[in-house]
Amino acid sequence: MAAAMCLLGHVVDDLEVFDLSECLLRLPMNDIFRIITGDLGRLEGCYLYYDIKKHRWIRSGKTSGDGDNACFDGRGDTHKKNASSKDEMREHPFYVKNPMEGVENVGAPRGYFNNLNMYCGMAFDLKSDATPL
Repeated sequence: MAAAMCLLGHVVDDLEVFDLSECLLRLPMNDIFRIITGDLGRLEGCYLYYDIKKHRWIRSGKTSGDGDNACFDGRGDTHKKNASSKDEMREHPFYVKNPMEGVENVGAPRGYFNNLNMYCGMAFDLKSDATPL
């Protein structure tokens, strides 16, 4: 996935000025990444969460597999539900750091899930015919 994102121009231009702890993804401007809405939500692939308050990428992930929820919309709904669940917060640090605003948390939040936008890093449709390729 990382190599494909490099080939598609989704990373910063001058790698020499970045250190190992910095994010190399471009910011969501100039239509490099699209917010997942509409038909795009039914596809599978790599997604990115961008914090609109901190102006930085927070998380990346992938969605794939069988079933109706193996798409961006399904994964996004799962994250939204989990960000309100104390059980999920105990299991996954992402939800402790980014709970839904107003929900009792098990730790100190560093942001709120409500401030995260889900962007498409790369998408594909397993249901489409790739034979011509």
